[in-house]
Amino acid sequence: MKYKKRCIVFYTEGETEKEFYDYLLETIKNKYKINKFNSNKIIKKCLKGICRFDKKLVNKYENEIKNKYKDYDIIVFLCYDTDYFEFSSKPSVDWNSINKKLKDLGAKEIYHIKADKCIEDLLLIDIDGICNYLKIKKPNIIKGKNGVDKMNNLFSLGNRLYQKGYPSKDFIKSLDMNIIMKKIEKEIEAILNILLEKK
Repeated sequence: MKYKKRCIVFYTEGETEKEFYDYLLETIKNKYKINKFNSNKIIKKCLKGICRFDKKLVNKYENEIKNKYKDYDIIVFLCYDTDYFEFSSKPSVDWNSINKKLKDLGAKEIYHIKADKCIEDLLLIDIDGICNYLKIKKPNIIKGKNGVDKMNNLFSLGNRLYQKGYPSKDFIKSLDMNIIMKKIEKEIEAILNILLEKK
């Protein structure tokens, strides 16, 4: 039986998330000692913020993916923070509607990869790695009402500025992704299943 080619597309909110998932995929390859994932194409697209996430997502998919990869089975991963949707009195994204629109445009499978509450909370799993990067002593208590505040406070201790959503490749690559992966096994289960799936 001849299988169709496979295209996997990752959509992220910002550059921080994109670089996190770049590093995650690199770590998965190293951990499982593989040279190539079970995909002919892996594409990563940054939507640059949660504002109008749904419209930007659907438009980008239609203009950049749909026709170019119409001969592929297209699998979509939507990677986003949950804090905005949990605490907003009127969440602006209807995920069921997005799923339907993407399916109507030819997406075969759609998975939601949620950072609880935000990507910074995942980065903070490796607090030792963050402190080593900043060259600071690990504080007994990390001040902050949420992951972003805590990250800002840690960076300020190292006389550095943390900017959510902006490129931070050197910082993210200084962390131990294996430590983080152990804590988020459930959240990334779909990624592992798809990328490592044997046909």
